[in-house]
Amino acid sequence: MMNHPHFDEKLDSLHAAIVSRVSLPKSEGQEDEHLLENFHSSRAIRKLILECPSFASTLWEKTFKGNCKTLAQGHSAMVVGAYLETSDPKTLKLAKKEMQPLLDQGLLKLPDNSQPRK
Repeated sequence: MMNHPHFDEKLDSLHAAIVSRVSLPKSEGQEDEHLLENFHSSRAIRKLILECPSFASTLWEKTFKGNCKTLAQGHSAMVVGAYLETSDPKTLKLAKKEMQPLLDQGLLKLPDNSQPRK
């Protein structure tokens, strides 16, 4: 099955919009729940990290890089943990470097069914 350029552009645009919203800081008194804390959106973002390397890479650079310790709490911890299972080898390497100390210190816990990629 061949992807159409128009579809790819729309998908890239959707990914950019999601990254833009996720990159907004979590703030007290915010009317809407942050996308990383919302039960449904956090799971959708986790799935995108696992299955879409370009999305995972962009989101890492714009949101998670340097912020994993802060984001490794609440529902967003599950999203952070997805980076240890991502199919993108470059992003996986960067994530492991930043997250290993969090795992070692017990600040980040992976779900029992999750195993970091080698």
